[in-house]
Amino acid sequence: YNSFEKKYRVNAIYNKNFERKSVAFQRLLANEIILNRSKFDLIDKKFNKKKYFSSIRQSKVVLSLFGWGEVCYRDWESVILGSPFIKPDMSYLETWPNIYIPNETYYSVKLSLENLQDVINLSVSSSKKSINMIKNSQDIIKSIRLNNGKIFCEKFLQIIKI
Repeated sequence: YNSFEKKYRVNAIYNKNFERKSVAFQRLLANEIILNRSKFDLIDKKFNKKKYFSSIRQSKVVLSLFGWGEVCYRDWESVILGSPFIKPDMSYLETWPNIYIPNETYYSVKLSLENLQDVINLSVSSSKKSINMIKNSQDIIKSIRLNNGKIFCEKFLQIIKI
């Protein structure tokens, strides 16, 4: 990561069309907060898969807000494609592998999103911090494949209690 020059400021491409308003609530609120902030924000765009992945790769930060639950494939896509993500605090949830370490692997925002604009401003102006977060997250993901996947196998066996 020699440079963190990216075309877009914020990537806010996600589904907001749900029958239950509670599922889309956070995403709709975020769009209100960031709407018309910058011409370099991606909001309400429809891309095919290839352009979608490219848009993540070219974004300084990706919003990955709650919908049907906390963990979202967008978290993983962001990390793998080399962009940090913003997500409501996940410290209450145990995951494995854990790419949810606030301000070490992702930018944490309050559940109410009241500090979303401040967190966006921090993330897009902190290239070094963003690069470190991406590296930390990618290292965690890579760690499950060490020793021919032994750690994964051990964890899996522990889960199914063999």
